[in-house]
Amino acid sequence: MSTATMNTLRLLALALPLAAAITPAHAVKFTFDSDDEGWRATHGGTQVWHSTGGNSGGWIETADTDDGDDYVVGAPASALGNWSHLMGGTLSFDVRNVNGAAPNWAPFGTVSISGAGRTLSADIVAPDNPPADGLWHTYTATFNTATWGADLPTVLGQVTSFQLKLESHAGASEINGLDNVTFSAAVPEPTSAVLLGLGLAALAWRRRRAA
Repeated sequence: MSTATMNTLRLLALALPLAAAITPAHAVKFTFDSDDEGWRATHGGTQVWHSTGGNSGGWIETADTDDGDDYVVGAPASALGNWSHLMGGTLSFDVRNVNGAAPNWAPFGTVSISGAGRTLSADIVAPDNPPADGLWHTYTATFNTATWGADLPTVLGQVTSFQLKLESHAGASEINGLDNVTFSAAVPEPTSAVLLGLGLAALAWRRRRAA
């Protein structure tokens, strides 16, 4: 085997772990397995935490208590702050229609994010959700300007409030479950990560040779 080939193999051996190391922490996930993790139903809603029956493990049962269109669940203060790393990433959450109330309120699934003196909202769920089938359903949205508007990078840099609307029925009768709220950062393309890793490996190799 030629010296050049051996050096290339050595670079690849160094690059692969380096490429893995530069991939950011992929997700922050609220599973509610031990408690409600500080999430709170507000503005016309109540909640009860259950240790079993979620998707899977624990979950939050939320209930509408008035006829207003403002029944939401809010993230705890500990989860807020600089979310810039989520630009290009995703939000997902699981919801279950617990008592079979007709899903006839289209604003269900509207997410509002406040920060830097402004609030951005996006209805990320199609009408007629969550289905009255008693099953868990996962809903996902991407943190991009096409969905949230041009101010999204500014707002994500200083998040002061995150609210998810669970109002799904016209009237105060629906009971919905919430589980697995997940904020996932964008993951670099494998090719880009490997190329960067190769560059770092080459630099390390040169330093090692010079030592």
